Amino acid sequence: MGQIKEERPALVLLDVMMPRKNGYELCEELKKSDEYKGIIVLLLTAVGEAVASTNYTHWDGKNTLADDYIQKPINLDKLMGIVKDYLG
Repeated sequence: MGQIKEERPALVLLDVMMPRKNGYELCEELKKSDEYKGIIVLLLTAVGEAVASTNYTHWDGKNTLADDYIQKPINLDKLMGIVKDYLG
C-alpha cells in the first residue's frame, strides 16, 4: 500500500496472488478506506481456472469490492480498453 499512498493513482491493477497480502485483502482495505475508496480497483487473476488448487475460492472473487474482476490470460489491448473505459 506504500506506493499507493505515495502515488495516489486513479486506478490500480491487483493480482489476486501476491506475496505478502493477497489482492482481495488489499482491495478490501482500499475500498473500506475513506481516503482511498475512490480508487478504481481491477483484480487480475488466473485463480478462476485453478481455484481447486489454491486457497482462493470463487466466492472470494464474486464478493470482492473490486470494480472489475478480470481473468488471465488477457490480451494487452483488451486490458488497455478496459482501463480506458474506467478512466474515461
